[in-house]
Amino acid sequence: MYDKDKAMEQLISELQELRAKVNKNIQYPARNDVEEELHRANRALRVLSDCTKTMIKAEDETALLKDICRIMVDVGGYRLAWIGYIENDEHKTVRPIARAGYDEGYVDSLMIALNDPVRGNGPTGICMKTGKPYGSRDVRSDKKMLPWQEDALKRGYLSTLNLPIVYEKHVIGSLAIYSGNEDAFDRGERELLFELAQTLAYGITAIRERVRRRKAEDALRESEERFSYALKAAREGIWDWNMETNEVYYSPRYKEMLGYTEDEIEPHASAWMRLMHPDDRERARLVVDAVVRGEREYEMEFRMLHKDGHYVEILSRGYPIRHGAGGPVTRIVGTHMDITERNRMAEELRKARDGLGVRVRERTAELQQSNDELNAQMEERKRAEEALRESEERFRALADNIPNLAWMANADGWIFWYNRQWYDYTGTTLEEMQGWGWQKVHHPDYVEAVTGEWSASIREGKPYDNIFPLRGKDGNYRWFLTRVTPIKGGDGKIRRWFGTNTDITERKQAEEELLSAQAQAELYLDLMGHDINNMNQVGLGYLEIALQTLKEDGRIEVKDVELLEKPLQSILDSTRLIDNVRKLRSAKSREHQLQTIDLKEILLGIKEQFSKANGRHVTINYAPVGGHVLATGLVKDVFVNIVGNAVKHSDDNKPLEISITQFRVYGTDESYHKIMIEDNGPGIPDELKTRIFNRFERGNTKAKGKGLGLYLVKTLVHEFNGKIWVEDRVSGDYTKGARFVVMLPAV
Repeated sequence: MYDKDKAMEQLISELQELRAKVNKNIQYPARNDVEEELHRANRALRVLSDCTKTMIKAEDETALLKDICRIMVDVGGYRLAWIGYIENDEHKTVRPIARAGYDEGYVDSLMIALNDPVRGNGPTGICMKTGKPYGSRDVRSDKKMLPWQEDALKRGYLSTLNLPIVYEKHVIGSLAIYSGNEDAFDRGERELLFELAQTLAYGITAIRERVRRRKAEDALRESEERFSYALKAAREGIWDWNMETNEVYYSPRYKEMLGYTEDEIEPHASAWMRLMHPDDRERARLVVDAVVRGEREYEMEFRMLHKDGHYVEILSRGYPIRHGAGGPVTRIVGTHMDITERNRMAEELRKARDGLGVRVRERTAELQQSNDELNAQMEERKRAEEALRESEERFRALADNIPNLAWMANADGWIFWYNRQWYDYTGTTLEEMQGWGWQKVHHPDYVEAVTGEWSASIREGKPYDNIFPLRGKDGNYRWFLTRVTPIKGGDGKIRRWFGTNTDITERKQAEEELLSAQAQAELYLDLMGHDINNMNQVGLGYLEIALQTLKEDGRIEVKDVELLEKPLQSILDSTRLIDNVRKLRSAKSREHQLQTIDLKEILLGIKEQFSKANGRHVTINYAPVGGHVLATGLVKDVFVNIVGNAVKHSDDNKPLEISITQFRVYGTDESYHKIMIEDNGPGIPDELKTRIFNRFERGNTKAKGKGLGLYLVKTLVHEFNGKIWVEDRVSGDYTKGARFVVMLPAV
């Protein structure tokens, strides 16, 4: 910070020296001349004193220049004062920065350019080119003032003085002073005002150095803030190894990965070796030695001892930081990733991981405020820039280690940073991609929708997830899963957005192939369920009419009836099969909502339906019990299939007895209605009991069927959140008949 007392002492000393110069330069030929000389000297001293005080307090360069011009006019009594800077263009244009006094558009009409052969060789141009004071003692007769003479005389400017402003040994502009008197600036006044210009240059230098220092500090804070956000987003363990002291920072996630608390792993490299599997230690030492020698990158896998005694497989990646270009490695910063599960499932595709694998321990300490001396300010600026470079190196090293494309945006969505994977994939540069430049690599069919959705997320402050294609540097598009998370400050306001893009092209293609296959299967199913079923009904109708007509007319013999009954039965089987397939689709697509079903009504209907089996002696025993279950109307098909199978698979020449019992059972969290259907048929061998509910699986009976009935039964029961199984009616002897047990949630 500025030491105002010290600066004031320095300026007072300068004023005393200048006053001595004034006294030295004053001649005493006459009293009036002496008084005029003293008046001018005192005026110049007041100007210099007021300007110096203003410079001590100044924080803004433009405001300082305006104040200097104002003091020239208000205190110095000059008619006009203005300050111009040299532009860095091909003409070396002089741009007015500040002005005060009687102007009336004069300064804006000057149009001075140092490379102009006419307008660049006036008093201002000569002063800036030579770096020395230059003026016009009489505007009326000075040829150097010809381009501006008429306008100057209209405003009463009769003499001028231009003083160079020097910054870092280069002339950057000048202070131009206009007087209403001819030859208004004697030698003493000129020297004092030249001293003022030199002091002004010192003030400008001090302000610019403070501005540079603040910018460096702001850049450092922004880098540290970005680095801090990256740490919060990381999901992997972070370590920072000081190679000179062997001290190591292990992040909380690093310790948690191994089952330890914050204080249970000492911050030293020996802890790393102690927890590593003995068989991996020598190889790890060799890798570290090779990295230090610059012979390879730091990446290796090893096993670490978990607190509970088992070993965790770790993938470790690191980035060596050297002391200067080609210097020794002073630190290695890296990540630890638990790859136990990934290695266990090595046969599957590795899934892209979200989040940054970053988390480091040290943060660059806040820079100490500098003193008022210019050399100290410049030194602190260098320290700030060095700290900024170091922080950015750590951030880049960690961010570029993750496999995803990643980026960061300001609160308004302006993207200012991408990781290396983004540039490697897209083949672009930051200049092309910053802001909203990412739209250039989006597919034209998606970019408008993505832009709208992303803008909505920014307005609402909500995370953004989407899937869309991005163009690679080879011109081809690949599908990416994009996830964007807002990063908020302590006040709850969004400070940054952090986004990742994960390549899911192969998964997307597999999903599209699956959807296409499903659509084709639905087409075949609809064709079978509608068109083929309609044709079956037509054929069935004609066959039934033909059989009935031939029988009534006596035109068919008994032995030939089978020739018509077999195709008739085949069509009936086909129709039932189609009906079962449609019911399966209905169950799996959950077209019907679960509702309360009266179980007694269903079972009484089953008893009535099958007690009248054509040509069969079937006895169905069922004592009605009240009860309701949670199911759909398809629950009737469960019992139709079970009882129908009992009839179909039994001996036609033997009476069939079927018993249906029902009662309620209670579990820990819910209750069921348990329905048992048992028969005295041929039974089901043990080897078929576990397979009989599979699709297209049939028993070893001679009865006809396509193997979908019991598969449909199992599917429906499961959709009702129930259970089903089959067992022997007489335990241990399957030939005595089967018992099907159905459990349905009670209401």
